[in-house]
Amino acid sequence: MNKLYESIKNKYQMYLLKKQHLTLMIRLHALLSHGFTLVEAMTFLFKQLNVKDKTLVNSFTLMLKNGSTCYELMKFLKFPNTILMQLYFAERYSALPSTLKQCHIFYKQNQKLVSQFYKSIQYPLLLLLIFIFLIIILNHTVMPEFQSMYQSMDIKENPLQHMLQRFIAYFPYIFLITLIICLLFYYLFKKWLNRQSMYRQIKILSHLPILKSYYRLYITYQITNQFALFFKNGISLNDIVHIYMKQKESLFLQYLGVTLRDELNEGKQFTDIMRQFSCFEPRFIDYIE
Repeated sequence: MNKLYESIKNKYQMYLLKKQHLTLMIRLHALLSHGFTLVEAMTFLFKQLNVKDKTLVNSFTLMLKNGSTCYELMKFLKFPNTILMQLYFAERYSALPSTLKQCHIFYKQNQKLVSQFYKSIQYPLLLLLIFIFLIIILNHTVMPEFQSMYQSMDIKENPLQHMLQRFIAYFPYIFLITLIICLLFYYLFKKWLNRQSMYRQIKILSHLPILKSYYRLYITYQITNQFALFFKNGISLNDIVHIYMKQKESLFLQYLGVTLRDELNEGKQFTDIMRQFSCFEPRFIDYIE
């Protein structure tokens, strides 16, 4: 029971920390820009977060004492993977303050879009829940009275009345079963996808209806920012390929690095190789050319 309580408390504390992500990023950028070290800045900022969970405080303090990187600290604080990958490379090429500012802008825009999405679906969901609740009430109050009245008066239901009655009776169950099937399908699909090769994963996600546009934008944004960071610091393409191959934080980037190495050794053009992936926006390839 104590473990369950601690787990719930930990998750709630992490939820509160996630709400402070934007503030933490912009303040960390300001402190680093004014000459503070990462340890000094993060020690000061973490105290300002007023975290009450002693386990989290002790774990974070230990990470600071052990000299953890900004990437590791932000990963502990549950920052999104998109942000983490930018920080991972930024630290290695002394571009952390400027990258933090860019990530803050992106994260803020992303949170705004997510908030707008939730607002757009909350009213339809609320109406649907009210509708289901009313149908359940009808099933337990009004419909039995109608059936009793029809039987006592020996009135036969017409087809429309019969269909409406069946719809009202079974709709909550149909909705619940459909929801369970969708969630089960999502879980099984995700599990199946993780077992596929990276090549297959890219092909599948790049051709899924609706999701393919978001996936391409996500991958393109990630690679664009990384390339801009590398080229800004004078990193050659061959070095970028080597970095991608050696890092262990992203299987996609490892696959990208290996593919670029093999294809470039065969004499293929960089843009032609990138176009083969089918997970990048065409404008990104055109810009490289």
